[in-house]
Amino acid sequence: MSRMTRRGFAAAGAALLIPATPIRAAGGYPSALAFAAYRNGKRVGEQRMTFDANGGALTVRTEAQLSVKIGPVTAFRYVHEAVERWSGDQFERLDTRTSAGGRKEAVTAVRSPAGVRVSGSGIAPFVARADTLPFTHWNVGILKTPLFNPQTGKLLRHAVRIVGPSSVVTADGRKQEARRVVFTGDAMIDNWYDAADIWAGLRGRLDDGSMLEYRRL
Repeated sequence: MSRMTRRGFAAAGAALLIPATPIRAAGGYPSALAFAAYRNGKRVGEQRMTFDANGGALTVRTEAQLSVKIGPVTAFRYVHEAVERWSGDQFERLDTRTSAGGRKEAVTAVRSPAGVRVSGSGIAPFVARADTLPFTHWNVGILKTPLFNPQTGKLLRHAVRIVGPSSVVTADGRKQEARRVVFTGDAMIDNWYDAADIWAGLRGRLDDGSMLEYRRL
């Protein structure tokens, strides 16, 4: 989410930081993960993910649907679909399709001998560093690599600060102990990861001043 804009519900970019967190894909992840999305405390949609491990290969599928209504009228609708492929701990490919407020975007990122080649409907193709990852929040490996926006394909300039032990609220109102990680710069987002490094929640401010939260179902 580049500055958490209403059309950028799924963030982006390129980073410089070196915390003591290993890069890994989905070791220990459940087969599915789901979040309820809230805007200013009101539920506006969901994001659901599946993790399909087959030998050393991993496929992560994401579907997010959010809508903001003013009375009975839908003022803003966001739909995002992504398929992310890994081989062991190495990112291989990402394909996304997004519709945000009527604007449609598509991004493809593929590992090549030269690095990660990123192309999108709104950008000129480019090759990023070999360790560049999509800013797909589930993967704790994003804490120590350059990142790109899975919605727009653009690189992100950002910094990361690990706050340490904290707690995050789940969709049913429980408090879950988790480590809070603060992204600043092009992406102004807080992520939470539980003791197993599984994504546990998200919070960030939208460009209209409202607060977006993901609470784990």
